[in-house]
Amino acid sequence: MAVKLSDLAEPISPVAASARLSTVIQKFTSQTDIPCVVVLEEGRPLGILTRIRAMEMAATSHEAVNSRLCVGDVVEIVPQFDGEILAFSLVMNRHEDDFSRLEAGALVMRDNKVEGVLSLPALLRAVAREQAVIPKSSPEKGTRSGAEKGSATLPVATVLGALAHEVRTPLTGIMGLAEILQQRVRETELKQIAEAIIRSGEALDRILSDTLDFASLQAGQLKLSPEPCDISDFATDLRRLWGPVATSKGLGFKVSLQSDVGSLIDVDLGRLRQVANNLISNALKFTRSGRVDVSIAIDAGARGAEQLRLHVSDTGPGLSPAQKDVMFDFFVRGDAVRDEPGWGLGLSICKALSGHLGGALKVHDRPGGGTVFSVRLPVQPIQPNQSGGGDRVRIKTGKFRLGRILLVEDHDACGLIFQTALVRAGWEVDHVKSLSEAADYLDHQTYQAVLTDLHLLDGSALSLIDALRQRSDIPETMAVIALTADTRTAATSLALAHGADRVVTKPVRGPELVAQVSEVLLKRGALDDEPVPRRLNRAV
Repeated sequence: MAVKLSDLAEPISPVAASARLSTVIQKFTSQTDIPCVVVLEEGRPLGILTRIRAMEMAATSHEAVNSRLCVGDVVEIVPQFDGEILAFSLVMNRHEDDFSRLEAGALVMRDNKVEGVLSLPALLRAVAREQAVIPKSSPEKGTRSGAEKGSATLPVATVLGALAHEVRTPLTGIMGLAEILQQRVRETELKQIAEAIIRSGEALDRILSDTLDFASLQAGQLKLSPEPCDISDFATDLRRLWGPVATSKGLGFKVSLQSDVGSLIDVDLGRLRQVANNLISNALKFTRSGRVDVSIAIDAGARGAEQLRLHVSDTGPGLSPAQKDVMFDFFVRGDAVRDEPGWGLGLSICKALSGHLGGALKVHDRPGGGTVFSVRLPVQPIQPNQSGGGDRVRIKTGKFRLGRILLVEDHDACGLIFQTALVRAGWEVDHVKSLSEAADYLDHQTYQAVLTDLHLLDGSALSLIDALRQRSDIPETMAVIALTADTRTAATSLALAHGADRVVTKPVRGPELVAQVSEVLLKRGALDDEPVPRRLNRAV
């Protein structure tokens, strides 16, 4: 059944435009489950005021200022839609750039009255769920209605990719601003609110990643990227990531590793991490007491038949036969974790990824109670003296002095976050918002590094990156780092092909960005005799 916007609208409290901002801030502080309020003037909706906007004002403005300001002075104007509009129609009838207008939400109307607020994540979920249950066309079953045909031909991977791309940039802003607020405010309650915003942003990012993988898997477009890695480092990362989480819940946690063929293998490490992290996260959610254990092994076999085994066992409540029948289905969640982040894609994606990697994921009961998830994947071992394998791959180290960075970012919140983080780390930063401004600054100033978003208001930054690598007056030691909310492999490959040292995907927190910039500059310090070549002879 087609989903209408009225089905997705969340009822929201109305507030008069003349109400004092300080009063609404108190409302948000005392009622932590309210994401936003609808602002009305003489009964007509003006827009909304989000909790994030209000808390930002509370942290950065004096209380006296907030007491003078009216809500109407800081209202966020958002689109308004009739509740009878179908969710997939809204998506298909809007240009890609229009999705940025849905960042804060939209008002759903009925008979000129506000029925509720539509959030972009809710719209994204509705489209994904609807497409997941649409049956494939069958000539024997006759023709379907126009609405069904439109839904069936909807390019889900493309639409969800565009939606996720539009969401990730403002998501970086939300998480980064919350991080700044958390560092600056002193009140415990406001710190807790900022922490809750950060956690919610992280949960949304996981949902976006799962959604994109789901769409790519359904469309058969998910690409693998095998790379040499040391599986012992992978095991250490799991201990560092999940050990503190288990300890905070009073659970035991252990990661063990054994191998018949050494620890160097060739595998898609990113996808392996995704499977392992999903399984461990799931085990920790359901385990109330006891422990979660992870065992990793590489079994020797006939040449080319080596296998990696990953077992995640827990002492949770176990699974009934009925639960085992549906646990790998899309959008199925356990009743015991309704309040946890996620929306029922984790296990189904793990199973699909395991198959995509050439292996399998199975589940069975743990002796004494609990559950064991077992993954088997074919891997290619790498000998220490093997050509191309070498010893363990480590980042080359070098030295660099903090200099000046040019930041090209047209999203105000992201620009503020990135600039604040880099300045705190010791760099001098010039922030511009367009390609034309960047070109002007580069003509009059020498930079240690250029950080640029790939999608700017006046064009693609690929032209800027390409031009930098061709200019003879630009130092060859200057690093170029691309920032993007586009997680497609093709987007990353294109930026690297034009001369970027690295592509950093959003959302990215301030400390993580500082670490990425430092790593690139450290590598350049170790490669003084191997600078990125100029591209004067490159055919564009």
